[in-house]
Amino acid sequence: MARLCDRIVAVSAIDATKGRRIGIADWRLQTILNGISATPPLPGKARWDDSRRKVLFIGRLDRQKGFDILDEAVAPLADRVVVRVAGASIVGGSDVQPKAKNIELLGWISAGDIEAQLRLSD
Repeated sequence: MARLCDRIVAVSAIDATKGRRIGIADWRLQTILNGISATPPLPGKARWDDSRRKVLFIGRLDRQKGFDILDEAVAPLADRVVVRVAGASIVGGSDVQPKAKNIELLGWISAGDIEAQLRLSD
């Protein structure tokens, strides 16, 4: 598909290098780094009262991101691990429902709420 594109955005120098290695012309590649602020957002308010190990997953719930693997892996650990998920499925627009009973879906949440969840996570 690269030959059909005017420009290809790489989100890191490593991705741009990989693109060049597979034959994408340098003039076609543009590196635009993922934006992460040096100053974290002010945390929102959150509670997570649970004695189990707290795991937070942040991102798309699409197969490419491995949510299906996480879902399968934590199911037998329900007595020891609880997972909160900040994000949703984008590819295909399907609504993902975890099989594991110890996964809680939060949907897309604000940066401040993510910061609060991170502070509560193990």
